[in-house]
Amino acid sequence: MVLLDLLQRGKFNIGVAHVNFKLRGNHSNGDESFVRTYCERRSIPFFTTTFDTKKYAKENGISTQMAARELRYNWFEEILSENGFNYLLTAHHANDNVETALLNFTRGTGIAGLTGISAKKAFLIRPLLFITRSDINTYTTERNIQWREDSSNASTDYARNMIRHEVIPKLKTLNPSLEHTFQRTTLRLKATEFAWNILVESVKKEVWIEKKNAIRINAEVLKFHPHNLAVTEALLKSYGFTWQQTEDALSAVNSSSFITESHTLFIDRSDWFLATNESLKPISILVNNISENVVMNGLEFSFEIIDSFPTKEELQNPYLAFLNYEKLQFPLTIRTWQQGDKFQPYGMKGSKLLSDYFIGLKLPLHEKKQQLILTDNRNIAWIIDKRTSQYFAVSTKVEKILKISVSEV
Repeated sequence: MVLLDLLQRGKFNIGVAHVNFKLRGNHSNGDESFVRTYCERRSIPFFTTTFDTKKYAKENGISTQMAARELRYNWFEEILSENGFNYLLTAHHANDNVETALLNFTRGTGIAGLTGISAKKAFLIRPLLFITRSDINTYTTERNIQWREDSSNASTDYARNMIRHEVIPKLKTLNPSLEHTFQRTTLRLKATEFAWNILVESVKKEVWIEKKNAIRINAEVLKFHPHNLAVTEALLKSYGFTWQQTEDALSAVNSSSFITESHTLFIDRSDWFLATNESLKPISILVNNISENVVMNGLEFSFEIIDSFPTKEELQNPYLAFLNYEKLQFPLTIRTWQQGDKFQPYGMKGSKLLSDYFIGLKLPLHEKKQQLILTDNRNIAWIIDKRTSQYFAVSTKVEKILKISVSEV
């Protein structure tokens, strides 16, 4: 209500958005009615909505408070977009800032979490972070501003309220100006965060190599960095990896892997490989008609029947395969490698497990999972871009040869 009064005094073009989460019965309805009446009397555009917060929290496996946050900010963005507003302003203040920093500290956080609430982030602005709750109360008295107290603020069931009612009052016995001194601390921490981000980026440039199907990370450099755990955690955090997973990865042996909701980290010799889980899913496609090109996993396969023996250069090209057409049984299948797959490598007698073949090639774990093969469902004909099968080998005596070309889309 104080923020709303200030914006009116500044003659800003504003609207008011109010969410009724239906969590406090008549208290929630009373809040909505109070704000609606205020806006109607002053001809301020008023937007309101309701959510089944507890249902959303249960369906998404998150806390009620987190559910309420997600619901309201998604709705706020819709209002901005649909009504031509430029910014979303919230009335968080200095006390909220201290509470957030302490809450983050108790849960475990990086430097950013200790700086509290951002004053500006994209379209979101919090213009009252510099004043305390006491300052706000003084302003309401001087301006005779009516307001309502959220009835849940008095409860200590929520972690934030426990910090507000039990922790901060004890800290203020040591430092009555806690909110103001925290603002100075925040400035120092933001400067520290800035320097830390520069350090992390410099390490990233040294160890991070973007490849087609994965990110290659030089783990040897990371392991010998004086702040290896903190730096590595900073690099992996945005991919969903926890502090504990990062710590385990730094001490893991070869052939280990760590999984998040979106990514998998493979530990392979002196390098790590970070791949999306989507890219690691088994894939398969049937080739019924060789007159049509097939696109799969970013690669385009084209087929052609030829009657002349390929040149030496063509035979050595990993993106070309030449197979005995008469021995193939259609439909063909292009799919990812599966455990237990066997084939007879060109030029060798007898078959061998692909897993053993991959060991000989020293393929990283993620490449094994992503490796494509061509098969006629009886025999593997081609380990794509690596080796064809002796069973389908061609010679000058073979009359019909299937030529397969692979190119990136």
